[in-house]
Amino acid sequence: MLVTRARIQSSLLFVSHFFNFAGYYFFLVILSNLGLIALSRSMTIPIRMLILGCFCFILVMRRKVYLRPPIRWFLLFAAIYIGRIIIDMMMMKVYHIDISEFLLYFLAFGAIPLLAISGMKLREYDLDAIKWSMLISGLLLSVMTLLFYRNLIGSVGRISQAISREDNYISPLALSYCGTLSIGIGISYIMQAGVVLRKKLLVMVFVLFSLVPFFLGASRGSIFALFLPFVIMFFSRGNAVANLRLMAVMLIIAVGGVYLSGLFGSSLIERFSSLNTDISRGSESAVRLELWKGALQQFMDNPVFGDALEVRKFRFYPHNVILEVLMATGIVGFIPFVALLIYAFKRTVFIFRNDPANSWLGVVFIQSLMQNMFSGSLYGASWLWVSLGLLCSYEYAAQRRNNLAVFN
Repeated sequence: MLVTRARIQSSLLFVSHFFNFAGYYFFLVILSNLGLIALSRSMTIPIRMLILGCFCFILVMRRKVYLRPPIRWFLLFAAIYIGRIIIDMMMMKVYHIDISEFLLYFLAFGAIPLLAISGMKLREYDLDAIKWSMLISGLLLSVMTLLFYRNLIGSVGRISQAISREDNYISPLALSYCGTLSIGIGISYIMQAGVVLRKKLLVMVFVLFSLVPFFLGASRGSIFALFLPFVIMFFSRGNAVANLRLMAVMLIIAVGGVYLSGLFGSSLIERFSSLNTDISRGSESAVRLELWKGALQQFMDNPVFGDALEVRKFRFYPHNVILEVLMATGIVGFIPFVALLIYAFKRTVFIFRNDPANSWLGVVFIQSLMQNMFSGSLYGASWLWVSLGLLCSYEYAAQRRNNLAVFN
């Protein structure tokens, strides 16, 4: 019976993380290219309900939820953020979405998944199921991207230059970050010692396919998201041999990335190097800077409790989760939020240093945070909240496998 429950839990974890990461965009690409893009919103709700249903079923089987110490910081932050939503609702403020949706999305994309995952006793095979769900979902998205958009490779610098929102559109940011996530997880897996060559070659195929959405999406933020985890990994490890190997891999990736960017006809490198020019011309980068300035100004005007859920000038979220927290909740919300992030960084460094087999957990967290430092919203940051939950629940698997003394 215990074995059956364990298998059911691993299967549910696989399904929930498959759809929470690249799996959703895999189906979105299919719908978009079948002319059914109007169904995307109606598909979001059933998928989110499926994810939440998987987590709830696991908790029912477990019969007990573990409230780990760092989650107290999240509960404090969540109470403050929900308080802001309620206040803005009572003041009848108008945003780009209905205020009730802020609460719905925050609970569905953030609070419930984080609390459910952090309260689990994940074993090593659970973590393996989650890891492979992310890799497989990334592979399927990459294959669909190659199938439907192969004619664009080498002819456009970015997918949005050839496909409008009225056509078979797919967000370039979604493609780029999904590709980045698969590449990051794949590299961390390939670099492990003791992994058989056959599996390394298999994951290498996953990584190569992931280059398609990565270059077609051509997001500047994805470059930071790709390299930052491995920079932190380099400074976290005391093993000179491992660090030399890591440096060699990063150098190969950097040189290969420049070459492949030209081969794909991607504007990724060009967009990254022309950031200052784009800002001076008032392009998308300049608009994002204005969003950041607006959010920061609203925080400075109301530093203790914040003043609004969105940047008033644009009636939109600021595309930076740190600034959004400051703007919406002020210092009182910023303190518990940053305390949770500091905990996650400490655990990430611990994993990089002591448990290379699970280094992908740190990679996912750092990439998810970087994604939400350049795009995305606090209430919709499902990758970030889930990655935080995984880091909180990591200690049980580590203690069982390695007898590591993981801090709380």
